[in-house]
Amino acid sequence: MKLLECRLIPTVDLAWGLEFTFPVECKYTKQCICAREIELVQLSTGKPALEKRLNIAIDDRFKLKIPVTDQFMTWEVLLNCSLPNCPPDFDLNDIDFYYSLTLDSMEDLLPSLNEWDHRKDKALINVISELRSAYLKYQVERLDTIDNRCAYDYTSLINESRIPADQVEVFIDNNTVHFLIKPDMNLPLILPTEVSEEYIILLAVRYGAHGSVRTTSLLTAPSVNQLIGTNLELPRTIKTDESLSEYADFVARSAENQVVTIFLNRQKKRKDFIFEMLKWLGHSVLSYDAQEYQSASFFVMKDEFVCILEVRIPSLFPQRAPQYRLMSVHSSGEDGKPLMQFLHMPYSETWDVPTMVDQALNVITTKHIPEFRDYCMSVFQIPN
Repeated sequence: MKLLECRLIPTVDLAWGLEFTFPVECKYTKQCICAREIELVQLSTGKPALEKRLNIAIDDRFKLKIPVTDQFMTWEVLLNCSLPNCPPDFDLNDIDFYYSLTLDSMEDLLPSLNEWDHRKDKALINVISELRSAYLKYQVERLDTIDNRCAYDYTSLINESRIPADQVEVFIDNNTVHFLIKPDMNLPLILPTEVSEEYIILLAVRYGAHGSVRTTSLLTAPSVNQLIGTNLELPRTIKTDESLSEYADFVARSAENQVVTIFLNRQKKRKDFIFEMLKWLGHSVLSYDAQEYQSASFFVMKDEFVCILEVRIPSLFPQRAPQYRLMSVHSSGEDGKPLMQFLHMPYSETWDVPTMVDQALNVITTKHIPEFRDYCMSVFQIPN
């Protein structure tokens, strides 16, 4: 979850309004295992007469859709625009949760609310974050009163697996119980460092009335989806007599195997491409990446004009095309760097690797090298 940052600002007549720059200028902070964003669904005011008299928007009340498990819950936040020192009120549409709170528990669970200071950075963010955590804790405590199967699954998940309690979310919506689990994954040697998501996959489990039916689904981090170019899939649903801890571990290992297989297949495709280039230009190779097979460079010649051909093969090859550029071995620009030219090449991911290389070298030899030669000569043409 990403929390929006907002702050109170003074308006005329010492009234206070809420500066709410959502969504363009808001700042976000991740607070849970799912990186979905809070959604603003409604803005209103508790001082309509003042708003009308001042002819300005006093948005001191608003509704937010808060992500929880794979669902959303709608909360209303109520601030007093005339008394900013007063802590905000919340309507969570769950009276039983309020009855479960005591003064002592509120001091422990909601310190930012007890020490409310609207002048502090992220004052409202901290309250919402703490309230969300307290509500999720309350949801776990309700499991025993809802269904023994759900409570058993949760207990076995925490006690029998390597998944800590803060990596499991529970949300009870009427007769449906939702679990969102961050399985224990181990892919640091496969995923590159630019993957910044705090999770790779999340396992969503939904229980029907009285825990009679368990349905499962897989949520994959957007950056991982983009990186591997496809969605990970559940190999199978959870068995009737299977514990949730066993299934979560099975899903984690399956996802790891899927990612490893995808990366190895892509690496083999890149290797095949590099080796096909070496088949034609191996006599003039300058260098090539012998580990990840993502780059190579060659001397190429046409009509006694020699230049360097550099090829870069993207991680998502063959879904994404190789990139080519020609670089001069003699001429340089005003900045002292060699003249170079990036090439636009015909390409289709449906071609086999020999066809890709044959098409590329044919166009480079017949079209791009002569054009690059003319370009280099024009840069250093001696005037009459």
